Amino acid sequence: MNLIQMKVFRVKELAEYLGVSQWLVRDLTRKKILPTFRVGSLYMYEKEAIDDWKKQQYELMK
Repeated sequence: MNLIQMKVFRVKELAEYLGVSQWLVRDLTRKKILPTFRVGSLYMYEKEAIDDWKKQQYELMK
């Protein structure tokens, strides 16, 4: 399954999807900037929520 078809990402997958480092994903998660949820000790990111967050970021930059 490719990244576009996935519905939930882990840190590594989200970093690849966004084209940023895993460190940046973790940093934005710690700062509560990225929409996330936890499963045990794993941070998970719902693709739909990330796509909505990206749209909001683009709108802020206009």
